Parts: sequence; C-alpha cells; structure tokens
Amino acid sequence: MILAIAALVGLCTTRDVGGVQVSVCEFSIGRDDVELYWRDASGRPIGSFARLDSIVRSHGRHLAFATNGGIFAVGQVPLGLFVQDGHMLVPLNTRDSTADPPPNFYLKPNGVFYVTKGRAAIVESGAYPALAVTPDLAVQSGPLLVSGGRIHPAFNSAGLSKYVRNGVGVRSDGTIVFAMARDPVNLYTLATIFRDALHCPDALYLDGAISQFYVAPDRPDTDGQFAGIIAVTVR
Repeated sequence: MILAIAALVGLCTTRDVGGVQVSVCEFSIGRDDVELYWRDASGRPIGSFARLDSIVRSHGRHLAFATNGGIFAVGQVPLGLFVQDGHMLVPLNTRDSTADPPPNFYLKPNGVFYVTKGRAAIVESGAYPALAVTPDLAVQSGPLLVSGGRIHPAFNSAGLSKYVRNGVGVRSDGTIVFAMARDPVNLYTLATIFRDALHCPDALYLDGAISQFYVAPDRPDTDGQFAGIIAVTVR
C-alpha cells in the first residue's frame, strides 16, 4: 500500500504557471482507479475527504487522491448529471438560469466529464445524450473551460472575479488532469492553464472558493462540505 501511494503521489506536483501556483495530478484510467463518491450507505452525503478515507479503509482500500467533484445545490445534491458505478443518481441538467449574469454552472456551454469503456472524455452537455454512452462515472459541471482547444467565449482575460479554482481536463492521449490554482484566478486564466500549460484540449470547471485537493500521505480534511468527490484509491 505504501509503495502504491508513493507511486501515485509522484504523479502530483505543484508548479508555477505564469506566477500562479498550480497543484496538478495526472492519472490514467488503464492504470489508476478513478472513482466517484457522494453518499454513504445510510444515504447521507459523505461530505469530506476524512469521512471518505474512513469509508474506503473499511473496504480494504486507501485514499490516495481526492478533489471536490462539481457544483452542487442546497442539501449537498449535485446540480447536474451524476453517475456513480454505472448508476445514474442525478439526471442531466439542461436548464437555463434566469439570473443575469448566470451562475457558473449555467454559463453555457457547460459540460460532462465521464469515463466509459476505459476511456475518459469531456463533452458539451447538449451533445452528451446523442453519444448514447453508458458511463462508469459521470459528473456534469460548468462552465466548460476549454472545448476542442477553444476557450469558453464568455471568458474575459481581465475578469475581476478571482478565486482559488479547480477543474479537470483530458489530454488527447486520454490522460486525466486535475488542477487547482492555489492563487486566486479568473476563469480565463484557469482555462489558459489547462490548454496551454497542461496541454488539455478539453477541460471542465469543477468549483471555486471551496475547492480542495487531498494527496496522501497528508491527513484528510475534517470539514463536510462537498457533494460529489472524485477520488483515486489503492489497496
């Protein structure tokens, strides 16, 4: 177990990207167990990395990496599509917001990160149903940061809304890249980091100010504030 965690930790780095400190973890579906969690056996949101660590340990595994898995609504309910272990727990959300400007999730286009048949991908939410895939896991969030190498058209390089933010990208070779800007950034900067520094032609925003990364062997957090949690576990 120690050697397995050490090998995965080696896939996580913190680097300076244009003056922004960015934590980056890279995984491969063929090699790493990328998983999605939300509720415990009693139906309560797991909420924190510490609780998730305790749960996976009870099943003979250990938490190596975790990050919050998308935007959620009141009651710690994922705001959009959520598929865990092949079971759809929340359907695709294609609604529009009446707010001006719309909240991040509704800043269309938003998107879906999914894994099916050993392959990871990110697709615009409106295009997802036509794929007719049966994913092992899927998370809908928004906005799309990068799609086909193009940054979201609504982003502004001079945008004043700056937070610690995280997202997920997929490279052309299928590598999954999780990144969190440790310094406050706007959405345009985060999108640029994924496209130009991390070489992801497709990337999806996960969340902002509450975002966290957990990388073993640090102690997991004790706060219970998330809905979906994306994790990598080892035996």
